[in-house]
Amino acid sequence: MPQAPLTCLQKLHIRGAYDDAPCSWIPILELLRLSPNLADLRIQNTSFVDADDVDENVVLPNLRRLKCTGGFLEGSSLRWLSAPGLETLTLSPSIFPNTEPGAIISFLRRSSPPLRELVVSYGYIGEQDFTWFALCTTMSLLDTVSHLELNSAMPHILDRLFTILERPPSNALPALHTLILRNVEPEISPGPSWNGLARALTSRLGKLRTVRVILADDEWTLPQEVRSLFAEFLEDGMDIYIGTEGFGGTNLLAAN
Repeated sequence: MPQAPLTCLQKLHIRGAYDDAPCSWIPILELLRLSPNLADLRIQNTSFVDADDVDENVVLPNLRRLKCTGGFLEGSSLRWLSAPGLETLTLSPSIFPNTEPGAIISFLRRSSPPLRELVVSYGYIGEQDFTWFALCTTMSLLDTVSHLELNSAMPHILDRLFTILERPPSNALPALHTLILRNVEPEISPGPSWNGLARALTSRLGKLRTVRVILADDEWTLPQEVRSLFAEFLEDGMDIYIGTEGFGGTNLLAAN
């Protein structure tokens, strides 16, 4: 391991295979410790085991983007990191089964970053937990987040999110102006989640400017009562899209 600071290193992408054996977190921490100017860290398809003999946190003062996807931060290895300048945080579902929710909370409390964008991609494996997010909003750890994106969240997760967003903006996510829900499954419709979303948007009128609900397939139709439910938000100037993504996607709110 080199001992001289890697001052020119600004972007680091650590990538493994899904079937790789877990590796030690210690050499990764040492590499990060030598990279004070690192701005972009991506950890993909990589599993780590605990580093119980680590004696201090690694502070990455210039880290702006942290993305952990497709791997397991086993034993809550986030507890060894601090990123006081972090602006974009992307987490994938596979970190949650082996990461204590408290590790994410502790990471945000320790870092106290000016976080602007939070992306949480759940996927279809493991139990989907949202306790950490609810606690983060209660503890005002996400007060600077203006862009929130959830991917493949199950209906009960979306319902919890909508309940949180029903609170006055001063009490939860006060800076939020963009909400994106990707790969939404049919179970959300025509059940109570549409009403929950409508109540959340009502609470956020004048604050939430852009809403995207990207459906998992293109075979959906929205009942007239659902379209009527959201008509007032369109009239108030909110940019709302409910439909599929990509070329040829149709906003079902505007469909005949």
